[in-house]
Amino acid sequence: IISDGEFIDPTVASVLPSLDHPQMLQATHELEKRVFEPEEMIIRQGEAVDYFYMLADGKVAVSDGGSDSAVACLEAGQYFGEVELMCKGPAIANVRADGAAVELAMIPKDHFYQIMEESPETGDLLKQVASDRREENLTRGEQAVSV
Repeated sequence: IISDGEFIDPTVASVLPSLDHPQMLQATHELEKRVFEPEEMIIRQGEAVDYFYMLADGKVAVSDGGSDSAVACLEAGQYFGEVELMCKGPAIANVRADGAAVELAMIPKDHFYQIMEESPETGDLLKQVASDRREENLTRGEQAVSV
């Protein structure tokens, strides 16, 4: 996508489609791209999360702190980190590159909060996803305790 003669990052456009073109362009300018090697840890449970992570290429595995087995796998076009940013708390799970290198497009948390404020539709969607994922995480924790 081209906006005002500049390219909008395709990951931003696919993950955050409810942003208008100027907002997508601003997110593209704020974006940091990083490649994580196979099996490299991206987020550790209990640590601070400073970015909203969007998968540009590859897959990540999400696991609970004490386990290596994945409770979820995310692929290109999906995202993570919104739960921690919304709750302003530490990571609720581990996230690592799954099997192959992963390219992430990362939005710093300050710009993430700006997006949430300037695009209520995007904010509402991300709040709902964060709420659902947090609830799913809490349910998994309760099931593990009761076993």
